[in-house]
Amino acid sequence: MSVNYDYIVDSFSRLDKGGTFLDFGCGAGKVVEKGVRAGLDFWGADAYPEGRSPYHDVMLSERPEVADRIRRIENETLPFPDNHFTAVSTNMVFEHISDLARPLSEIHRVLKPGGLFLALFPTSECWWEGHVRLYFPHMMAPGSDAQFQYLRIMNRLGLGKKSEGESPEAWARNFQNYLRSYCFYHEPGKVGAWWRASFGKEPESIESDFMAYRLQKSRLKNILPVFDNAPGKRLLKEVCRRRACRVLTARKAA
Repeated sequence: MSVNYDYIVDSFSRLDKGGTFLDFGCGAGKVVEKGVRAGLDFWGADAYPEGRSPYHDVMLSERPEVADRIRRIENETLPFPDNHFTAVSTNMVFEHISDLARPLSEIHRVLKPGGLFLALFPTSECWWEGHVRLYFPHMMAPGSDAQFQYLRIMNRLGLGKKSEGESPEAWARNFQNYLRSYCFYHEPGKVGAWWRASFGKEPESIESDFMAYRLQKSRLKNILPVFDNAPGKRLLKEVCRRRACRVLTARKAA
């Protein structure tokens, strides 16, 4: 996940070092922290259900420069004025929101004219389920016996996210409930419709750029020239969509 944080911060650093930036659904504030350390005016917002971030006390004591930059989203409204941010990011958040219309509308509202929105999240074509750390369980009927048996068997085989003393049956049931209640893998066509409603156009897909960035940061960076052509970029895009996420951008009209 840290490479996602780096990608967002590096992308925004190239936009405007003097800009103002927001991470929507910031959680523990990792992107905000990296942004601040990179010298950016970075802020975060999340809909913490208990009124305050569960990480807030830790941030106050260990990273107050981050804690002071985190705001709570209340009534689905960002606590920032119109036309405020140079760019907004969201990292692995939209798969936990059943309807993206309101979040996209709010993100569009707080962006400056010409501002950039960058979103990373898996959609329905992604084979990998990152919360369970298995392929395909989210593609099965929610709550079905087939899904339960698949999860149970994978856990018995030592695959998937490690459990702490749970039986395979309990582990399978807990993750089955989690997938049904908190994960929404949207169809690409519906994502496009939501984007058009807020930004007036389809999002731009930049998965090949994201994958090239990941390769550059890895031990495989020497093979990067192999993908520096149209077929190679299409392959990187497909691998990203199936194994990691969609990487989408849009700009607010100037």
